[in-house]
Amino acid sequence: RPGFFAWLEENWQKVFAGGQERTEAIAEACRAKADVVARDEFETGDRALLNLGHTFGHALEAATNYDGVRLVHGEGVAIGMALAHRFSARLNLASPDDAERVEAHLRAVGLPWRMADIPGELPDAEALLGFITQDKKVSRG
Repeated sequence: RPGFFAWLEENWQKVFAGGQERTEAIAEACRAKADVVARDEFETGDRALLNLGHTFGHALEAATNYDGVRLVHGEGVAIGMALAHRFSARLNLASPDDAERVEAHLRAVGLPWRMADIPGELPDAEALLGFITQDKKVSRG
């Protein structure tokens, strides 16, 4: 539903606490995913929406040599979502306000949202781009 992110911004503490809000959030996420998959069974269009954050996240996971102590998959995707929104805003494909909302929400719920949140050294930008080009979603075009 169009207002789901705003609902999560408002209700995330209740979702984390369990109960009806958690059930509602899971049900809505499942409905949204099922709707996208039904519209794009063969991954030729809208289904890419389900990959938000994954390309950057997978590159960060590879950059940490898949060290689950430094970065687990969900954290990589969280940082990837923030990077994707910020990158899109810089290309004028999305609003900078949206990028700020995503970053603020990730901070509020206690998820990492920037590369500086990953402990240890990371490769330079060129090496990270190399990891991005190796991602399975990118390599298929």
